[in-house]
Amino acid sequence: MAIASARFLAGKDFPILGHWYGPALRPVLAALNRLPEPSRRWLYRVGSGREGLPPEVVASASADSLAEAVVSHFPRRTYPGAVIGSTPGSAVHLAAALGMPLLPQTLLLPLARGGVSPDEPKADIAAARPVAETLLERNPDLVVHHMSDPNNDRLTLDKFSYFRVKRTTLGPAYERFLTDHVETGGTLFLVESGYEWPTTRIAERYYFQFGGIGGLTPDEYFHGGDRVAAFLRMEGSHLTRWDAPEPDGLSPEAEWGFEPELADDVTRFCGARPQGGPGPLRARRRPLPARRRLLPVVVRLSRQSDRPALRRVVRAHRSPLGLARRRHPVLGDVQHRAGCGAPLPLPRRERSL
Repeated sequence: MAIASARFLAGKDFPILGHWYGPALRPVLAALNRLPEPSRRWLYRVGSGREGLPPEVVASASADSLAEAVVSHFPRRTYPGAVIGSTPGSAVHLAAALGMPLLPQTLLLPLARGGVSPDEPKADIAAARPVAETLLERNPDLVVHHMSDPNNDRLTLDKFSYFRVKRTTLGPAYERFLTDHVETGGTLFLVESGYEWPTTRIAERYYFQFGGIGGLTPDEYFHGGDRVAAFLRMEGSHLTRWDAPEPDGLSPEAEWGFEPELADDVTRFCGARPQGGPGPLRARRRPLPARRRLLPVVVRLSRQSDRPALRRVVRAHRSPLGLARRRHPVLGDVQHRAGCGAPLPLPRRERSL
């Protein structure tokens, strides 16, 4: 998302995740899509597995180095502000509409590992926990949301664990970028997604999320049902339901949710620019309840804009690409959205960092 934002601000397109060789891949990908499904699944499993990072790389990661890698993509010029926080696809278009960089709160660190079935969430925790605890010991301003979703991420779970780390402070790299490249009196827009999901607290600032938005309800993930049994049977599993750790509270959803401590730090930063630096900034908060989307705001902005490039970006976001809604042979219509069924009766977790 951040790279897409940076390329837009640099006047560049974003084909095939922004790679220069993207157009050349189109005929190759079209040919691969004609292969039988077992072959496509195997290729996806192997290809996506290459994205995994070695345990020693994840364990030694620095929050500031990760933030520095993000801001390094943006053109070095003055901006009227920045968009910070949750990064649904529409946040990219909001940043583009405002002519601002997008600084995400959440980053994905795929932890390479093998020998764990996607249907064994407790084994996934056992394999990943030492790395998570080392990472957190080095980075007191990060929260690890370890996600395991054997429905939506089944093929990739063969090869790596999903660590999504959320910042609770801006940190030095983001603060330097904002100080150097946001004009005096500029505005920092906070995008705060209200998505939540049942989680299990594994350790201080380490939460395990089983399941995710799309297809199944939280109750089905944790307690099974006819659809889960049929899905596992179709996948060749001997199980009829998953044995996941019982959740003990609700947390910000790993991919989309917002850790609220960051909002407090952004407010602090806006009122206390470094001595000798530009004047104070303004913070504007955009809370997004689970059932409310940011896209309508972006569409209204695009209609008021005289920038053809921006209008093309928004139209592209609204175009049906065949991926947002698909038909699963067991689960039926799979829509990547919140509100799938009744939530489990769990308390929101206490956020003491």
